[in-house]
Amino acid sequence: MTRDELIDEALRLKTTDREFLVRRLIASLVESVEPPLDDVWYEQWIPEIRRRQEEIGSGRVNPLSWEEVQVRLQELVAPKSDS
Repeated sequence: MTRDELIDEALRLKTTDREFLVRRLIASLVESVEPPLDDVWYEQWIPEIRRRQEEIGSGRVNPLSWEEVQVRLQELVAPKSDS
């Protein structure tokens, strides 16, 4: 399964399952963070995640592919030439 297929599959999950997946993925990245993330942290982020989902779903926001993000980041950090 490719990364894009995995994302497409995850986006087809019910909202509660996507929230669970987000919690597990974030936890896997920040297990060593002090202090550890708690339910308050998640309670603050879940409304933001829902807002962003609604913006994308309504078409108000067009998400960028990871490849496009990488290109834009590279452009931001690339040394500027004086030519």
